[in-house]
Amino acid sequence: MSTSPPTISPKGIPRVMIPDEVFERGALQHKDFVVGRFFGRISAFKTIQNVLNYLWGKGNKLEIHRNQPARSVIVRIPSDYIREKVLKKRIWYVDTATFHVAQWSDGEVADTSSLKVIPIWAHLIGVPFDLMTNEGLGWIADALPFPTVLELVRQSGGFFRVEVQYPWLPPTCSHCKELGHILKDCLKIKRQWLPVNREDRTNVSEKQPCALLETHIKEPNLNQLLSLFCPGWSYISNHNTDEDGRTRQSLTCEVTLQTGQFFYFSTIYALNTREERLDLWNDLLEVQQTYYLEDQCWLIGGDLNQIFHHAEHSSPSVNHLTADMVEVGDFFLDLGVEDLRFQGNSRTWTNKRPEDPITKKLDRALVNSHWIRLLPNSISTFNPHDFSDHSPCAINLACPLPSSGTKPFKFFNHLTTHPDFLVSTEAAWTLAGSTALDLSSLGYKLKNIKRHLKTLHKKSFSDIQKRVYEANSLLNLVQVQAMATILFNEERDLQEKYFFLRGIEESFFQQKSRVNWLRLGDHNTPFYQSVAAARASQNSIRSITLSDGSVITDPDLISSEAITHFQAIVAPDSLAPISASYQWLQGLHSLSCSDHNRMLMSTAPTFAEIAKDKQGSKSGGIDIWCFWHLVYMFSNWFSKRNNRLHNAHFTSSNGLVAQIKFTVKNRISSLRIDRQKFSSSLLQLWFST
Repeated sequence: MSTSPPTISPKGIPRVMIPDEVFERGALQHKDFVVGRFFGRISAFKTIQNVLNYLWGKGNKLEIHRNQPARSVIVRIPSDYIREKVLKKRIWYVDTATFHVAQWSDGEVADTSSLKVIPIWAHLIGVPFDLMTNEGLGWIADALPFPTVLELVRQSGGFFRVEVQYPWLPPTCSHCKELGHILKDCLKIKRQWLPVNREDRTNVSEKQPCALLETHIKEPNLNQLLSLFCPGWSYISNHNTDEDGRTRQSLTCEVTLQTGQFFYFSTIYALNTREERLDLWNDLLEVQQTYYLEDQCWLIGGDLNQIFHHAEHSSPSVNHLTADMVEVGDFFLDLGVEDLRFQGNSRTWTNKRPEDPITKKLDRALVNSHWIRLLPNSISTFNPHDFSDHSPCAINLACPLPSSGTKPFKFFNHLTTHPDFLVSTEAAWTLAGSTALDLSSLGYKLKNIKRHLKTLHKKSFSDIQKRVYEANSLLNLVQVQAMATILFNEERDLQEKYFFLRGIEESFFQQKSRVNWLRLGDHNTPFYQSVAAARASQNSIRSITLSDGSVITDPDLISSEAITHFQAIVAPDSLAPISASYQWLQGLHSLSCSDHNRMLMSTAPTFAEIAKDKQGSKSGGIDIWCFWHLVYMFSNWFSKRNNRLHNAHFTSSNGLVAQIKFTVKNRISSLRIDRQKFSSSLLQLWFST
């Protein structure tokens, strides 16, 4: 509180002296605030709030104050890391309006009435690796930002071509030629008042359930005009989206089916240039955040006028990703939507020019995860172009998926309460064999028991809720009748049955809801189910085109056709004769061995050749010499004494044995082992019968 009384200024206005310490303490409390000033007309507050909450708040609501006369906003960013990143970038944009960001200080910010220079990112493609240094990139940056193609010439010889791409360019006003805003936000355009031609208009005298009006009414005149021409009506407008009350590239509506289920549908028609399409991306982002569409079924369909990947273009010259492709792909990834499973034309637009045909995939049907979870059988079909240059798209919300496989087995605890559980299980176990000696036999026995348990559960406890309801209805019917001895007994039996089935139902739901079962089982979380549903929708085969050009969509026909096709390949009734000859197989590879080399490889070397080859490759330790020596001697010995081999007797005085022992002793002299024991064991190993 102030301790000094207020004074009166010469003009008679009360004046209060405030110490500097109060300002300093206030500045300390406001250190989390940043101020941004727009270069042109400031955007709508709703647009600023949605974009900044998404970019700076990461989904959380920020404290934002908008100053319309000063064309500025004050934003509180609690995170020091995010605030530092925001201040470091300095230039930001919302919709088509660009603004400068600075740290809050005494409510003042640098003058940003015009913007002549702005730093932007440039992607350099084809830069030599040795120039990827600060010095090398500095030489290249001297020629930027004007060219899109740059030629680098090395002083000692060498030529390099570098492609320059700018992923984002600031908006430029076509009137004042300044950066940071477009024509509709320019402050230098003089607004002129035009006389209004008053015409006789029809007043709305009768209330109708609903009316959709397309007007160009400005927001300040909206309440006055609607109260004059539509008295008593409730209305909603889209002035928060566009200050003219209209959007040129999108229209969002709610579609309600006959079953009561509803979804949101955004039909789009994107414009040709990237700068104009930025408005569409911002509109879709605002629609998602305004109506919380991340938790609703949302379908986006129409002409995007931009491909996601170069493979979606028919021209072979389009063989790499561009900045526009990456930008639109990242945007829809952040939006949480992906292509709905589609069939038909893979490229939905054609230029209708036979001399230079070009096709692209410009039309898409995009859905979010909530759509796939609630409408997993939906599919889109892109039909032939017919008279148009675009393929019409039809959405089928209930295209059945082919059923295949079996559900995973889960053991329910209430099966043990069945009177025949132990007896029938023991019979199934014994039927599969008395003992299980290995894991294969054990698995076979358990598989037989699983079939038995499935049958028992289906026969006694299937549709447990319906069984409980029927038992309760029969019990209530008996209890309202006149009491008699036979009814007492019937009521007791029905009550026991009802309590038994109700206990089974309670056990069933209790086990289904256990978190531990979900954690140790199939991770049955909403995320897991959404991913599984998305993969099942994307990987499913909805149609097959036969060799005669006909298309089948029935799941049973698709299954039978697939079985017939692969059976003809893997297990045909009659094998076709192989027409390939030996000469054809030889022609598959150009390399072959000459007759001379083939003869050398098939001829055994002589002892003289081995000794000659060994003279130039002497080395210490055990080598291959002893092996070739033994091969030569054994080959001669076996050829001469093949018939008397079983009568041969090797002794220590034999020349071959003595030579082997001498060679082994010399060769293993460097090894730290018992040479006598090693030699004896080696000889016993070689010459044992």
